Amino acid sequence: MPASPAVIGHNHIVCCDGGILSNFPMSIFDRHDGRPARWPTLGVKLSGQVTIRDQDWHSDNSNLQLAKSLLTTMISAHDRSYVNDPQASSRTIFVDTSDFRATDFRLSRSDKDAMYAAGVAGGKRFLTTWDWDKWKSGDYTMKP
Repeated sequence: MPASPAVIGHNHIVCCDGGILSNFPMSIFDRHDGRPARWPTLGVKLSGQVTIRDQDWHSDNSNLQLAKSLLTTMISAHDRSYVNDPQASSRTIFVDTSDFRATDFRLSRSDKDAMYAAGVAGGKRFLTTWDWDKWKSGDYTMKP
């Protein structure tokens, strides 16, 4: 994007999508003033719940595989560590979309129906166990 060198010291600006830092910024909606929340902030994560380490490194991997692993870790580790915190995971609806890719723009009608059904199932699982008053009291043990 063109820019004025007199203002910023360069003739262009490079912008980067915030998704590199976080694809699940639920915490930006939380109160940060020490006062209790007035209403729940719930998240919907379009992936199954995974741990921070879901793939093991193998010493016979190539340098390219190492670079790809490092980049993947940098992009996803922040969100995974946040979602693994019981305070966040206890208010997140997980919808398993592992059969589909985010860049698959040509889903069949049955694929769309399957994704919709997975969302409904995830929401129902969550709502059968989640309790706002319990969560506000600091009890984050609710699991679907």
